[in-house]
Amino acid sequence: MAGRFLLGETSAGSVPFLARQEAPEAALSRLLRASARLSALASFLDGLTLPSRISAVRSLSRRELVLLWEVAARGRPPPWSVRLFYPEDFPRRLTFEWVGLEAGHLFLHEAARRFTRGPAPDELVGHDPSVPWPAGPGYFRVRASPARAGDVFFDYSDVPRRAPPGWPAPRTNEHGLASLAYGNRRDHVRAVGSHVAVGRAHDLAGRPLRRWLVLARSEVLPFGA
Repeated sequence: MAGRFLLGETSAGSVPFLARQEAPEAALSRLLRASARLSALASFLDGLTLPSRISAVRSLSRRELVLLWEVAARGRPPPWSVRLFYPEDFPRRLTFEWVGLEAGHLFLHEAARRFTRGPAPDELVGHDPSVPWPAGPGYFRVRASPARAGDVFFDYSDVPRRAPPGWPAPRTNEHGLASLAYGNRRDHVRAVGSHVAVGRAHDLAGRPLRRWLVLARSEVLPFGA
């Protein structure tokens, strides 16, 4: 695939025994139904190949997505930071895409987020390429939680003034159709291993909303994608 490469691939020999005996989608579902610990889920997902990991994450039901968040929220978070979404050993001018699912009270659909570095040294900017223009582009900044180590926020109230080169023009998330998707919203996100993150939306006062998100690392795109 010209201009693109994949991050997070593993060899077939590194896939846990569990995954070799059944499809990754069925294995992940069974682990969640069996109340597996966060460490077991992380180990399982880290051991999959990138395509299998994405397929497993996108096979989750709404209830299973909520279960994954509940396990991550209860577990002790690993020492991670916003760099999960854009590793520091990569050059600045790239776009990292993560794909997965988003669920609400009455819906479940495929989702994606794209990330690139902002002008400040530790600044990470994202947007939602899976939402059409009337509601998009769904800009946000990625921030480490000052109150709880291991938590990261996608803050949709903090929209950059300027778009990274090649990205859509920023606009507020507090008006029009954008407000229905992103208004008064901040996703609290936790890692599940090295290549998956799960989150739940909260309002800006910290109250949980009935919206959940799971993402798996996908492609590294040319800057401006």
